[in-house]
Amino acid sequence: MLRKALYVEHRPADWSQLVGHEKLKRSIAAMRSRGSLGGRAFWISGASGIGKTSCAGLIAGDVCCPDNFVEVDAGELTPKAIDDPERLLRRPVCGCWSASPTILPPSNACF
Repeated sequence: MLRKALYVEHRPADWSQLVGHEKLKRSIAAMRSRGSLGGRAFWISGASGIGKTSCAGLIAGDVCCPDNFVEVDAGELTPKAIDDPERLLRRPVCGCWSASPTILPPSNACF
């Protein structure tokens, strides 16, 4: 039986489960309450293992339908690798259309 990696198994599903990152949580909550989360770019950087991918996934879940984003490994990113998820996501998912998919930072796991 294949077992998920611990960081995948215990990745937070919502903001209340995210430990730490208080400044980020306050900023995102303020943008969410103003309705200004969409149409932004977020630069997420830091040391390995601090929760960058978890935060990116939570932001993407707030901005678009959670079933309507794709996580890609930036180390293997090519123009074709960008086109494929765009074509895949230009269809109705959860009753909504995606004109521009959200692409998450690299990791070996899907949300």
